[in-house]
Amino acid sequence: MDYFQARISIETSEYFRLLKEKYEEEASANMTQVMVISKALEDIASIINWEKVIDDNSIKLRNTKSKKVKDLRIRVQISEELKKSIDSYKLFLPQFTNTRSVTKGVTLKYIFKGALLLKIKPELGKDVQNIDTIFNDFMDEINKFIAPANQTEFNHLLNRIKIQLKKL
Repeated sequence: MDYFQARISIETSEYFRLLKEKYEEEASANMTQVMVISKALEDIASIINWEKVIDDNSIKLRNTKSKKVKDLRIRVQISEELKKSIDSYKLFLPQFTNTRSVTKGVTLKYIFKGALLLKIKPELGKDVQNIDTIFNDFMDEINKFIAPANQTEFNHLLNRIKIQLKKL
């Protein structure tokens, strides 16, 4: 395993600290940096409105002045899967920030902030049961564009896709 490294801001460091405290409190155990990152990535998978996460300023940060340089860098050994997940958010988030790209540090900032906000505002997360509702809402509309001879096969394909999405 290679090291994953990122320079982070004081704000990101504070989000990480707050998130680590919450996770340790829930688990009643100490957590490593990798464990916090992994849990945060798992939690934010349910976020459906990234604009709200990015624009939200409700989390009060306290230690924004006295940070050591070592606190402003994350250097951990993570699995290739976690690294790919972070990289995919790095490519995904710019559409919500109105920028061409974001750094690894900014990506981590929004990952940690999103995970913290989910603890405070669970409505930011999606409900897997909504997949049925979404598919049903669009099924009639989609069927208008499919030739009648292909509708049965197409509906079977959509049902298979729905099942796969629920497994995620």
